[in-house]
Amino acid sequence: MILILIGIASLLCALIFDALQIVKIGRFVLNLQKESLKVIIGSEFTDDEKQKILLTISGKILIATIKLIFLFVLVTLPMVSLPVIGLWMTDSINVFDILISIKGICISTLAFIVYYYIKKSYARFRL
Repeated sequence: MILILIGIASLLCALIFDALQIVKIGRFVLNLQKESLKVIIGSEFTDDEKQKILLTISGKILIATIKLIFLFVLVTLPMVSLPVIGLWMTDSINVFDILISIKGICISTLAFIVYYYIKKSYARFRL
C-alpha cells in the first residue's frame, strides 16, 4: 500500500511540475540575467540609466525567484506529505525509510518515466 502511495505521489509531483511550467520561469530568469549583463557591458546607456534598468531587472529576477521557490514547495508537497499519511495508516511502518530505500527510489523513478511516456504518447496521438 505504501509503495502505491509513493507511486501516486511521484505522479502527482510530475503532473504539478509539468502543469506549473517551472522550466519556463527558469528560462525567464536566465534571460533576465543575460539582459542585465548586456546592460552592464553595453556603452549605449549612462551610469544612471544603467542603475535604473538594472534595478528593474533585479526586481523581476527577485519576483521570479520567489515564484520558483513557491512552486518548488508545491511540487515537493506530495512527497513531503507521505510520512504524515504513513503515520495515520500504521505505526509499524516508517514511510520515510521506505521512500529513501532503493525500492522507493525505483518506484518514484518508474512513476516519472511512466508519466512522461504517457504524456509523450498522448501528445503524438492528439489531434
